[in-house]
Amino acid sequence: MLQIDTLSKNKGLFNPNAEQLERNYGIWDLTRSSITYSGVDVRFKSYVVIKSDDQMRPDLLAFRSFGDMNYTGSLLKLNSISNPFAVQEGEVFAIPTPKSVDSMFSNKKALKDETNNNPNAKFRDSQEQRKFKVSDSRKEFLAKRKNPTPQVLPPNVLQNGERQTVRTNSVIGLAPDVSNATPNPNANI
Repeated sequence: MLQIDTLSKNKGLFNPNAEQLERNYGIWDLTRSSITYSGVDVRFKSYVVIKSDDQMRPDLLAFRSFGDMNYTGSLLKLNSISNPFAVQEGEVFAIPTPKSVDSMFSNKKALKDETNNNPNAKFRDSQEQRKFKVSDSRKEFLAKRKNPTPQVLPPNVLQNGERQTVRTNSVIGLAPDVSNATPNPNANI
């Protein structure tokens, strides 16, 4: 199993429900930063041009560069790639030293105690604490959907709930009954 370092080294990103912790079920908060570069001396050991074999496979690139696929997440973060399937032939990847990657995580842990200045933090916290409640406007909307008002439709389109075929003991009608229709006033007689 591939263990992505940006998730496994940041336990604060995983917010499990205490009741479901033993089943390893919880919420991954991917809006929080997983590494930080501030105050870190990031050094690169090489630059690699993506070949056709490495397209959409940053895990292979991490394995060739570090000897370990667990560095895949850091490699993607450092190169500003959010979609690993977008890695295309001809792109250039900066390969950091393992010490630089580890110092990014260490610095993140040191900064964890500082106040969170993420503008989405209050919204995220309110959503985590929010209990499921259906608003009155939503209840009204759902009630209207159960009993829709009839719409003005052309004669060849059925209203909601109408049937195309009419079945009696002796006849199956495949269209609306026209025996009760009034004559067309625009017809040329």
